[in-house]
Formats: sequence, structure tokens, C-alpha cells
Amino acid sequence: MELSQKYAQALYELTKDKPKEEQESIFADFIKVLGEKGHSKLLPGILKNFERLVSEGESSYINFIVADEKAKDIYKSELKNYKDHLKQNLKVKIWLDKNIIGGFIIRTKDLIIDKSYKTALINLYNKAIK
Repeated sequence: MELSQKYAQALYELTKDKPKEEQESIFADFIKVLGEKGHSKLLPGILKNFERLVSEGESSYINFIVADEKAKDIYKSELKNYKDHLKQNLKVKIWLDKNIIGGFIIRTKDLIIDKSYKTALINLYNKAIK
């Protein structure tokens, strides 16, 4: 395994189940360490390998994104309906993201269902200003 693959694997393991804010911090620290070790030239290869690892990891999951714990319970039936509709034996990862305000987002490798309040408000705003 070449060095860029090892770095990509390490980065993937560090970030795979972390919230977005923590992932951003890990990426910043990672790039800093690459620079200190004189390995900045490896970054394109690392990112290519990292993207491959992420896509392989996400292909077997339904990412269910909600604003808070209460919303998780409210939209459980929606998740079940979409999971049944997909007719695949996919594992569910639940993510909390207060930036979506409310509602939910279901994301798989091939599908995004965005029923978040944030998207609805942005769409309403865009229609109002046209």
C-alpha cells in the first residue's frame, strides 16, 4: 500500500462517524501535519483515495439526517417508508444537524430526499424574489 493510500485510510477512520464540524477540524489538522512532514504533494492522491473509501462506505448505508433527537422519533415512520421503498438491506446511520432547522434528509449513494425546513425556506424565498 502506498503512502497516499495509508494517509487516506487513516483520515477515513478518523472522520467516518464524526459530526461535520469535527470532521472539518480533523481535515485542517491533517493538512497541517502533511505540511510539517513535507508530504503536501501527496494531497491529490490522498483525496482521491479518501473519496473512494467514503463512497464505498456510504454504499451500504442510509444516512438519516435530522435537526435534533425529538425529530428522530417524529420522522421514524418516514424513514421506514423510504427504507421499504428502496428494497435493499441497508443499515441506517442517524446524523443530527441543527442547521437543517427541522424536517429530515435521507441520503444514500444514489438518492437524496430533502424534506428539511431549511431547503423548503430557501425554495420559498427564491420563488418570492423572482
